Parts: sequence; structure tokens; C-alpha cells
Amino acid sequence: MTSAKLYGLNKTNRDFSQKDAWGKNNFNSAFPASLCCYMASKGIDPVYLKTIESGKIVNSTLSTSKIFGIAPESDETYFAFEAQFNNKKITRLTRSSVWLFKMLRDYAENGKFNHRKIIDSITFNTKNDNAFIYDVR
Repeated sequence: MTSAKLYGLNKTNRDFSQKDAWGKNNFNSAFPASLCCYMASKGIDPVYLKTIESGKIVNSTLSTSKIFGIAPESDETYFAFEAQFNNKKITRLTRSSVWLFKMLRDYAENGKFNHRKIIDSITFNTKNDNAFIYDVR
């Protein structure tokens, strides 16, 4: 029997045979990488939005190899999801600062932001039930 996995994510720090690998926060970061791998296998470049000097938003494409910095089908490709945060405890103050930065950036770019989506999507593998609560002593 084949174990559960996402397309193209052959070498990864996620064990997709485990139930928690399919949770919202894990899946939300793994699925786009898998989709890019699939698109690359079909010769389709992902579309992304960018802002030009006039402030106008335009569509463009970028190859998956450029996005990843390596060919997705390479034997050297390894997907280390949130690896830079696993060895260091992220403090509540740090998380709040990241969320605030993202909210300000979204507001500057779009004139609005969705605080619930930002807090729920940027988790650093921690519970966010006390978002923005920290001791300032």
C-alpha cells in the first residue's frame, strides 16, 4: 500500500502518514509547494502578482525552479517546512511583532487586513489562543 503524501514532496521534514501533517496550518504550507511541483511537471509556470512603480498590480509568471532555487524534480530538493523555527522557541512578543508587521503591510498594500486570517495562518507551530497578550514589565 502506498503511504499518504503530496505530489512532488518526496523528501521533506513532514511525515504525511501522520494525521497531524494534514491539519490546516501544516497543509496550508505544504499544498502550495506540491501544486508548484505538479505544475512544473506539466510545464506550467505559476502566476504571481507584482506591483510596478506606478502602483499598478500586474500578472507575471515565474518558473518553479526560480521560486525554489532548484529544480523541483531534482534528487537534491528537500522541503523543510518551518525548519528555521523548530530549533528556537518563538516568544509571544516575536509572534505579535510578526503579525503586526503583516497587518501593516497588508493595510499599506490593500487598504485593509484580515487579522483572524493572519493570526491563524502564521502560527510558528504554536497555539494562538492568547494572540497579542504579553507582559510588558
